[in-house]
Amino acid sequence: MKRLLIYILLFYYKLEFLVSRLCPYKKEESILIVKLDAIGDMIIFMDVAQEIRRVYNDKKIVLICNSVCLPLVENLDFFDEIIGIDKKRFLLNIIYRIRLIKKIINRKFEKVFNPVFARDYFYQDVLVRIIRAKEKIGSKGQYSNNNNIIAVFISNIVDVESISDSLKEKGDRYYDKLTEVSPDNLMEKTRNAEFCRQSINPFFKSYLPKLSDKLPFLNSFSSLKSKDYIVIFIGASTPRKLWKKQNYVDLIKELKGKNIVLSGGKGEGRIWDEIKEEYPFDYINNVVNLIGETTLMELFSLIEHAEYIITNDTSASHITVITRTPSVCLLGGMHFGRFQPYKVEDISNEDKRILPKIANYDMDCYGCNAICKYIKDKETTWPCIENISVEMVLEKIKEIENDKS
Repeated sequence: MKRLLIYILLFYYKLEFLVSRLCPYKKEESILIVKLDAIGDMIIFMDVAQEIRRVYNDKKIVLICNSVCLPLVENLDFFDEIIGIDKKRFLLNIIYRIRLIKKIINRKFEKVFNPVFARDYFYQDVLVRIIRAKEKIGSKGQYSNNNNIIAVFISNIVDVESISDSLKEKGDRYYDKLTEVSPDNLMEKTRNAEFCRQSINPFFKSYLPKLSDKLPFLNSFSSLKSKDYIVIFIGASTPRKLWKKQNYVDLIKELKGKNIVLSGGKGEGRIWDEIKEEYPFDYINNVVNLIGETTLMELFSLIEHAEYIITNDTSASHITVITRTPSVCLLGGMHFGRFQPYKVEDISNEDKRILPKIANYDMDCYGCNAICKYIKDKETTWPCIENISVEMVLEKIKEIENDKS
């Protein structure tokens, strides 16, 4: 039954495209960027976005992005128009989908850029197909994210890969140009620069952009003083990336005398509640719990004014880079080298010191793309995260303190 659903979905996409071609449209000299991935990806992309703004300064720049990124991109001066997409609703809610598509099918853009290395058929490529433009440029990239969507419908991995390969062939044809990609395991900033050099500026080098204005120290943090606290971001995109609860307890004990602020996403406060219940200890008075209590831009401010931050491999780690806040990142092996550690082509010695310090446990299965051969369920922490010790993190904190001195 699930297999039938995916074919019905593909038939709908074809019908949707044919109907869209019947709609009248108006040409405009605008540049459209399709960038539907998460907050961390958007932060990594900021230098290329700024370059697009510079090169096409006489054009209107339109961004279609994941709606979770809206608070960030609305505070940047790279874009003239922003269209946010709730990806889940775009995939599953037909009324929402039609309303959103109506916003773009009556326009013909000069260029469309989809710079994402890990493209997918269901969100990005079908959207690019519907959009009208003189030229559509994407990356040859890879389709691993596509596999994850298909796996919801089909359990046999051989069938998943076969269907995904077929869809990539279709998706490739929706572009006028696909940029070449290196076979090496490159950091995502280098991937973006690779795309930029082939489609926008052949001399571009990746760099670390800054927020245009320093974020104010918000009144909601009135009990704190700037640079007089440490942030521990205990949230993660999946329970499999969560560090041991005991490790958080031991780390906080080691940091006695420091003011500690806990942060994380909405719904992750239960993690701290469980820690307090299972491991009662004496240093809770030094801890301010702001888990789920900050907006995205408040989180930026909280991180910018911290002495340093300890975080999982999540958006908070990428925020530290553009706020120039020293940090320790607990990094597993699933995408090691792609999003972390940071590699930047044009960087000062001063900025090198604020790149996240990586605490990781080496395993021969690195690069598994989150398909763990040891852990099959979705709640158990991956062993590459589980085995990162408190001592490893403390060593990285010493490096931060040595950098300051």
